[in-house]
Parts: sequence; structure tokens; C-alpha cells
Amino acid sequence: MSKRYVNIILFCLALLVASCKTDADKNLEAQRMAQERFERVDMSEVDIYPRFDNCDELDQNKECFYEAMQELISNRLLNNQLQQTISSRDSIVALLEVNAQGQLSYKGLVDSAYHVNKVSMDSLLNIALADLPSIDSALKQGIPVATSYQLPIIIVPQEIKKSADQ
Repeated sequence: MSKRYVNIILFCLALLVASCKTDADKNLEAQRMAQERFERVDMSEVDIYPRFDNCDELDQNKECFYEAMQELISNRLLNNQLQQTISSRDSIVALLEVNAQGQLSYKGLVDSAYHVNKVSMDSLLNIALADLPSIDSALKQGIPVATSYQLPIIIVPQEIKKSADQ
């Protein structure tokens, strides 16, 4: 064999070895690409809101979720001591969470009027909103994710309700 052929073969082998990526290089490249893709995802908004059984997939997802949540909370508070702890119509803001498995839970009182005893109100809400049902969790790119929501709740004392019903 001539020296020229040997050089060509050595050059091709060197080129072949240099152009092949090792498994470690391939893994690093895949991780880098995944990280870049993750950084482009808008995590401030979910693709699909959590869904109650009575929310059809064709309904406006966000609106149906909030309406169903308001109805659930109102029903829980309807015959509760909470109605008797305030003297006038008022509103509070509760923090609710839906975890990735779809378990809905009360996480605390975010805001209330200055005259409302926040500790007492939070305690009553903990009791009234215990054991909330499981629902379909929110989805981001098809993956279940945990989400939290601030939900305004209007509380009407029993006396005001009774006089409005008459």
C-alpha cells in the first residue's frame, strides 16, 4: 500500500472518531435541548384549567371552573357557623389549591375586611372546606400540574338572607 492510501485511511478514521458523539455527549445535548425548551414554556398560565365533573370539555374551561368552584364553596358555607359570625354582607378571599393528582384543598385566608376576625374566619373556613372533592387537575403541555387560585367569596348573614326570602 502506498503512503497516500494509508494517509487517506488514517484521515477517514480520525474523521470518523472525531465526528461520533459519545453517549455522554448525546445525553448532555439532550439535556441542553430539554432545558432550552423548558425555559420557553410560559408557566404563568395553564393550558387546561382543573375540571369538575359538571364542566363539559367544550365549555369555556376557565369560566366553568370558577363557576363550579363558587357553587361548591357557597354550598359548603350555606348552613355553616360562618354565616352567623358577621353582621353585614361581606366578602373574603380564600386561597385554594388543586394538586397534580386533582385533590382540591383550602390553604388559607388571603384577604378580608378589616372588621373580620381573620383567625376565627380562617378556622371556620378550615372546618367548612375540609374534605373537598377531587377533580381533574390542570394541565400544562398535557402534564398534570398543581395550581392555586384566589377565590372571592361573598358571605351573607342569615338575617339578611331571611329578610330577602320573605
